[in-house]
Amino acid sequence: MKLRILFLFFINCCSCFVIAQDVIIDIETKEHKADSLFYSLRSVQYSDKSYVESLKLRNEVLLQYKDTSSVAYRTSLAKKYASKAVYLGYKGVYDSAIVYSKKSINILEKQNNQDLYFKGNVYLHFYEFTAYNGDWNNAYIFAKETREILIDTLVSDHELIADVEFDIGYAASVLGDYETVLKQYVIAKDKYISFKGENNYEVANKYVHLAILYSNVGNYKKEISSYKNAARILETINYEDKSYLNI
Repeated sequence: MKLRILFLFFINCCSCFVIAQDVIIDIETKEHKADSLFYSLRSVQYSDKSYVESLKLRNEVLLQYKDTSSVAYRTSLAKKYASKAVYLGYKGVYDSAIVYSKKSINILEKQNNQDLYFKGNVYLHFYEFTAYNGDWNNAYIFAKETREILIDTLVSDHELIADVEFDIGYAASVLGDYETVLKQYVIAKDKYISFKGENNYEVANKYVHLAILYSNVGNYKKEISSYKNAARILETINYEDKSYLNI
């Protein structure tokens, strides 16, 4: 009898363990899929359907946590807020996008073991919403904070770091700090070249921005040189928009 009771107890424990493991695997699978959707939200393929699926997964994950004070639950909640912020930004509701970005950041800042890559993406979106909302002073600050986060987690020539180096320069251009603009545009251009090579659209685009900057400060020789570099690259890659031929 005792052996039978012990056997049943053992079977029950094993069943509970298996169920718990299944829940963990289910959470991890949904988290991973939702994260992938979030990272793709910066792409042109993003749609309402992507957001709805992402939010559905986030809600399903949150419901599976019993302890709402746990780090895992709070992190998932921060990710849900970040996804909602991106959707609102996509819809052009920047005030609300900023509110949800702040909610996400406030949670992430209190975590000891932070996912810096995710946090960096949240900050990058936060910069964009703030800039689109016309608050360029704070956008400039957020862009620099984003760079510090990404530098701590990515290789120095990663595309996201190149993006944010350019963003810092663009914000500085709105604020009239042309010395910083020049430095940042050159840094961004060089980083794109380091991981993509020179013959690609992003590098050509940075040469165009440099040309515009040189025009604004009256350095017409460098303006012409930058436009020529951009045209050469676009011709080399046979870029579909042939308007560069008018340069």
